[in-house]
Amino acid sequence: MITVWSAAAAVGVVEFLDQGQLSVNHRDFKDIGYEDSLLKLSVSADRDVYRHAFKLAQAYTADVMPYTNYTYVLLVAAAVVVVVVVVVVVVVVVVVVVVVVVVVVVVVVVVVVVVVVVDMLSSWLKPTWLMSCLIPTTRMYY
Repeated sequence: MITVWSAAAAVGVVEFLDQGQLSVNHRDFKDIGYEDSLLKLSVSADRDVYRHAFKLAQAYTADVMPYTNYTYVLLVAAAVVVVVVVVVVVVVVVVVVVVVVVVVVVVVVVVVVVVVVVDMLSSWLKPTWLMSCLIPTTRMYY
């Protein structure tokens, strides 16, 4: 049987399958009653060690594939990264849209102000008005 280990080497299951044995006092048991189930798998008469008789080998060597991405932790981490990237992209798009809207509003306001000011100035500075201010005239009555 060929296997692919996708978990950290310190995990009891990996140690049991990889080394063929596991101490009954392994920290992964956490005082949970696995003894009956593991005794059924064990081929050892020794009550301090669980052993299996499976003929297992690595499906790859560490130089070919030192890490895999098939663990739950890496799957969750990848999902978190995807969510963070999506949120960042959405935030950036919203910020860009808000900035574009603000720039358009500012440009429209500036154009309106310029048009109003030019219109006001053009009505105040008519050539006749300007001429009468610059060249005083006297009216003559006959």
